[in-house]
Amino acid sequence: PFRGKIYDEIALLRNFGVAQRRDISTPLDQRLRLLFANIAGCISRKEKVLDDFRPIIEYVARKLPQAWLYLADLCKNDDSNIELYLRHYVEGIGKDDVDAWWRLVGLYSRRGSVLDELNALTHVARVKKVGIADVCEAVQRAHYLIATHKDIIERVDKRQLLSELATAMSCRVDECAASDLSRLGWLYMNLNDVAQARKMVTIGLSKDPDNYHCLHLYEKIAKRGLLL
Repeated sequence: PFRGKIYDEIALLRNFGVAQRRDISTPLDQRLRLLFANIAGCISRKEKVLDDFRPIIEYVARKLPQAWLYLADLCKNDDSNIELYLRHYVEGIGKDDVDAWWRLVGLYSRRGSVLDELNALTHVARVKKVGIADVCEAVQRAHYLIATHKDIIERVDKRQLLSELATAMSCRVDECAASDLSRLGWLYMNLNDVAQARKMVTIGLSKDPDNYHCLHLYEKIAKRGLLL
């Protein structure tokens, strides 16, 4: 009695493409791209809607986690499902995918989910082999969130998240510009680690003696009588 539904799902799976025995070594990711390209084309032609495909492609994604990312791409402006699928992806094989984490940062920013955004930013900074530009941008964004949402930030134990950001950036001080080091210094100030904040300011001013941000933090530390 279910053969009609089964036929539809077999027709969908044919979108993986025709394969001969000699094609057995074709990468699965290549076949996934073909499958989702065919699905996207079907949706754009209004032959079907995403919900027609959702049960079986979620099943495929549970077996082939890369599919979660492609599924998120199909959701367009459906932020709830985009978050769901991206989280499935980064919690599995995509934990070191910087672009996926930035997509989550953007989603949480649009939603105004400050703590979720801050958490995603720490993951950006901790990705293996991440570029220093991404680390610095993550810290800059975190610094902005801390400065503009103190009421939210102070209601939670922020130390772990801020420590992870600071650790990720402090390992690459030599690659940072003076302004980046000032933001790292402010992270340490929020962690009440004045010694490390003072160290970052000192290094920043050695790179750029006239850097406004470093000088501003230097003055803050000096006013508290914490300079040695």
